[in-house]
Amino acid sequence: MLSSIYCCSTRRKRREIPRSNRQPSNNKYALRRDHHQSTIVTILNSPSPQFKRRNPYFVALGVVFVVGITITVAALTIIQQWQNRDGLGSSSNTASNTLGVNDPLEITLFYVAENGLGLVEHSRDIAYGSEPLVRARTVIEYQLGNAPEPLVSAFPEGTTLRSLYLTGNGNAFVDLSPEVTNGHSGGSLDELFTVYSLVNALAINVPEINAVQIMINGSEVDTLAGHIDLRQPLEPNMQWVLDPSTIDNLENLQDLEESMELDTTQDSETPPNNS
Repeated sequence: MLSSIYCCSTRRKRREIPRSNRQPSNNKYALRRDHHQSTIVTILNSPSPQFKRRNPYFVALGVVFVVGITITVAALTIIQQWQNRDGLGSSSNTASNTLGVNDPLEITLFYVAENGLGLVEHSRDIAYGSEPLVRARTVIEYQLGNAPEPLVSAFPEGTTLRSLYLTGNGNAFVDLSPEVTNGHSGGSLDELFTVYSLVNALAINVPEINAVQIMINGSEVDTLAGHIDLRQPLEPNMQWVLDPSTIDNLENLQDLEESMELDTTQDSETPPNNS
């Protein structure tokens, strides 16, 4: 009896595996069993040789990604600083027209008179932009649009604005679509009205603009239709803007020229000396 109790209470010794016969593990995880035969996952501190071989690859890939992001951000910052330094801005047909829109204000546009002998001022209220570039674009789009009757637009139908650039020294570069030349009548007077209706409208309505150079389809041109030099920015010229009170008295171009000569003579005359 005592012998059987003694045998039951005696613990069985675990069979120990000699250290020399143990196989090294090549896995990141190792399994071992305790004396209760329950499985425990043990995470080894040292990774496998395969993981060690792949580790530099992932590190290099991460470094390349970070360097790429840094270079991109730096390039965008430099471009923005360059534009701010030169005071250069641009607006294209894809730009949003909703930037800086304020309450409606009055602008002055220029259209050809019914008799075709000069330009006539026409005022209208529009949603004006607070930024010079947005204001200039708005003025151009209205100037290229249809004229109120009985006035006539100086631009051929279909002419659109391709892009607009403003510089810090007050020059505006207006890039128009090819329709401005393809559909133009070609007359010297009509060409003059086309050019200065745009130049005058921008200079009067956008104080930041001093001169305007017209471009066509992304390129500088010598003339619009063979007469007016467009190789440099043009300042506004109100000489061809008619006084509404004299429009009905003008019947032909000769009357217009005589009227202009008379105005020039009167301006140059000195007041009489009554002493």
